Amino acid sequence: MPMAIWHSNLASIRLRSALAAKSMSDAGWTSSVGERVSGNPDVLLVGKIGSNDIVRRTSEWLEKLLSAKNSGCRIILDYTDNHLGFDSPMRPFYQEAITLADHLVAPGAFLSEQLSTRVKTPITLIPDPIEVPILPTKVGGNPSVLRALWFGHRTNVSYLVEFMENKLHSTDTLALIVLSDEVALEALRQHQFKTRASVSLKLASWSVENLIKAAKISDICLVPSNLNDPRKAGASSNRLITSLCLGLPTAVNMLHSYAEFREYVVDIESDFFREFLKNPACMNSKISTAQSEIVPSFFAEVIGKQWLRLIEQSTH
Repeated sequence: MPMAIWHSNLASIRLRSALAAKSMSDAGWTSSVGERVSGNPDVLLVGKIGSNDIVRRTSEWLEKLLSAKNSGCRIILDYTDNHLGFDSPMRPFYQEAITLADHLVAPGAFLSEQLSTRVKTPITLIPDPIEVPILPTKVGGNPSVLRALWFGHRTNVSYLVEFMENKLHSTDTLALIVLSDEVALEALRQHQFKTRASVSLKLASWSVENLIKAAKISDICLVPSNLNDPRKAGASSNRLITSLCLGLPTAVNMLHSYAEFREYVVDIESDFFREFLKNPACMNSKISTAQSEIVPSFFAEVIGKQWLRLIEQSTH
């Protein structure tokens, strides 16, 4: 299995397609990864397609899916983002692909529900796994300079900027660590912030190693979003669960997939958010509970077994 997919900056590939492929290989399956369909497979798992050269690749991928289906191959489609819910460049592909699939997979309830309104195809919910170890919560205290961590793909940077410019007060002093890809980091270097707060930025490339290092020196984690943006409607719970796993008091905008974990995090839009910034350690007991009761179900070995079970069932 190519190592490149383990290091993709797209979580939907790294945490889903790669894990599924590894689980199959570990169980004795012969599997291949890539845009070429090798041989005459029993199962074809379609992961995130990506938007590069999308018109040509949409046509080619759909042809390959139809050819494989006509050869008796079972097609499993992993629907990772809400592409059917807005004018996405990937929308034409998914409109056709969901009708060809024998089974659909979604990372959360929202996307599963959206698919169920369009097709009668069986749908399985398989969440994103975490890829970091469980770290202890921080010792209490009220830091004069709050050390905050933000990590994510470049598509989420606009929500961070919006948060910094609209949710911080003139009395806030923040040391913000940002982990992302180079495109996002350069955009932040160039951006002229209009925040009222005193904010210092430290920018670094995302990696699991850097994420763990940053978490160890941070007081909180910030996961801002936009509840009115259809592109975020189907976002998985992965960044929230990862933040809790890292032992960090976490503030979020309450996306659909976050709602079931609301007791373990702070809503950025709530009145309590200002108090949270003054004393983030007030959430430590909640984090410890989440780490023992919630986090283990998101371990990679647990999620990998779910992928393997689905794939094996699809051939019977």
